[in-house]
Amino acid sequence: MDEYNEEQNINGQELENIPPQRPTSLTVLCVLSAINAIYQVFSNITVWSMYNKFQEFLDENGEFYEQMSDMMGNAWETLATSYSSIFSINRSYYLISSILYLTSFIGVMQMWKLKKRGFHIYTVAQILILIVSTIFIYNTLNGSPIADLIITAVFVLFYFKHYRNVMQ
Repeated sequence: MDEYNEEQNINGQELENIPPQRPTSLTVLCVLSAINAIYQVFSNITVWSMYNKFQEFLDENGEFYEQMSDMMGNAWETLATSYSSIFSINRSYYLISSILYLTSFIGVMQMWKLKKRGFHIYTVAQILILIVSTIFIYNTLNGSPIADLIITAVFVLFYFKHYRNVMQ
């Protein structure tokens, strides 16, 4: 018998409206996606809200750079390069990204409740995240979104499996 059927025949009786159970694999996917979305919303809102302060600090503190470089050597140069990359991205990216990850989280919560609309919300949000990241990050820093694209595709495909079988 198909484990996803809502109706089962037990001892000649049909049981209707048995709510489907969320498979463990869907639970794991939802937990991972929710953790990522919450982290992304928090970090993007933090960068967006503190963007000007961070930039002022980094611009005004040449002595700080020198002291850190003396203490940490090459590790500080790598860290400083990462910081300057963050602030070379347009500030609006962080707000847009936060909104899209919040939307993705809403989709995940709907899928947690086994609602098909959650799959659609999540998938559209993820596609928009890829587009926004490509415009603001990868074009600015001359990078490639291939890794993000692959991870997104894997999650969407795994969710799609459950979309067909369990979601209502």
